[in-house]
Formats: sequence, structure tokens, C-alpha cells
Amino acid sequence: MTLAAHGLAINDTVMLETDGALPTGLSVDTVYYVVATVATNTFSLALTKGGTAITTSGSQSGIHYLVETSKSPGIPEIYQPYLARYASLPYLVEKSLPQVNAVAQQIQLDELAIKDYFANRDKDVRNIIKPKITPFR
Repeated sequence: MTLAAHGLAINDTVMLETDGALPTGLSVDTVYYVVATVATNTFSLALTKGGTAITTSGSQSGIHYLVETSKSPGIPEIYQPYLARYASLPYLVEKSLPQVNAVAQQIQLDELAIKDYFANRDKDVRNIIKPKITPFR
């Protein structure tokens, strides 16, 4: 597939939309994985992560749109340490390890930060999360 300066990386996920017909082998509203980025302007898609690139054929029409689905986060990556601390807490309590209180306190602070993040993320227009939709041929 060709899309100028697409910026996609291997294992990114995308969906395709069109106002016409996609080439044979591709469907709208299907999650595809980027399996190769041959050059700045070209890439290949597969139905599975690390799968075989889809070979397209036939005619196409209209304008096609690429929706990058792997770019919109659920819980931001910066909160992954919180999840690790939270998961480790029962073990620390069970073993009566000395760091249990410090970890429990940090979990409380993390939870407040996460609540604050989600309460305020859409109030600042600079932080609104929107999927990147790019037309391509």
C-alpha cells in the first residue's frame, strides 16, 4: 500500500474505510496489523500480528481512509508502574515485607493521579485524544 510519509511502524494496528471500493483482499472495519514498512511511503498489512502480508488485487475506487487504532490509549503508558505496584501488593502483605506501607501509599497517590488525568484530559483541547484518519490511494 502507498501513503506518503505514513509514519507507521511494524505491529501498529489500523482499520480501513472508503467512500468507494477497496482492492480485493481488504475490507472496511477490519483490524489489520502493519507487517512491513518497506519505505517512507509504503507498507504492508496482515490479519494477524506478524502474519503474512495481504496481497491485494482487482480494481478500486473512491478515496480510502486509514484509521490508526493503535495510537489511542486506554490507560496511558505512564501508569503501567501503578498496575505493577497494585498487582504486587497482596504478595507484600502476605509475606509481611517491610516495603508494604510505602507501596500502599504510592498506590494511593497513583490512583489520585489517574483519576485526575481522566477527569481533566478532555478539558484541555491540546490533550483531546482523536484517532488519526488519513486518506490514501
